[in-house]
Amino acid sequence: MFGQNKIVKQEKSEDCDGTIPIVEIFKTLQGEGHFSGVPSIFVRVRDCILRCHFCDTEFSKGHRFTIDEILKEINKLRNDNINLVVITGGEPFIHQSTKRLIFKLLSEGFIVQVETCGVVTLDDLPHNNPNFSIVVSPKTGKINQYIYDHATSFKYIITDGEVDEKDGLPNKSTQIKEQTLKLCRPRPGAKVYLTPCDPHTTAEDYIDNTNQAIESCLKYGYTLNLQMHKIVGLP
Repeated sequence: MFGQNKIVKQEKSEDCDGTIPIVEIFKTLQGEGHFSGVPSIFVRVRDCILRCHFCDTEFSKGHRFTIDEILKEINKLRNDNINLVVITGGEPFIHQSTKRLIFKLLSEGFIVQVETCGVVTLDDLPHNNPNFSIVVSPKTGKINQYIYDHATSFKYIITDGEVDEKDGLPNKSTQIKEQTLKLCRPRPGAKVYLTPCDPHTTAEDYIDNTNQAIESCLKYGYTLNLQMHKIVGLP
């Protein structure tokens, strides 16, 4: 976290042992995007392909689970009113077995959402299944074409003074502080969410970032995303 994680390359098919390194599996409310406020089970995978300097998520620990072991943990937490499983990270698509987990969850009747930075993908994902969705949060100038074409929504982390006046979206690198870089823009017609960056410095800094996000939303028609789970004290 905070730009200190080890960068991990996408796993090759021949190296896949059928497991996924998992940091945690927990019950919460989805705090962001089109499922905001919906009870859900989060599956947080270990490792990431990027090293964002503002990242506040711990994903360097954990151990490997089989797909059946993951399902067992999910079923311990779920009840009849929880059908949404969010696979997040780290970066879920660097692990080959994430695809098997997605198909297994769909076959069990779950709604599945994957959160990704969009740099890599996996072959033959079920993008035509109405119970499957991809949320991409671009952290680079270009993202994988499949993710660009099939992501349900685009989410951007907003910092005060680091947006382009032409569209209100980020124009600074996520990997090198203050380096100019126009992050990949959303697909035309896709839903766009803006989340104020939590700098973990002062309340004033967070307020400035929030005001910047509000300004972009009001000017360009995006949807403000306030990480509701943090506001109510959930993981």
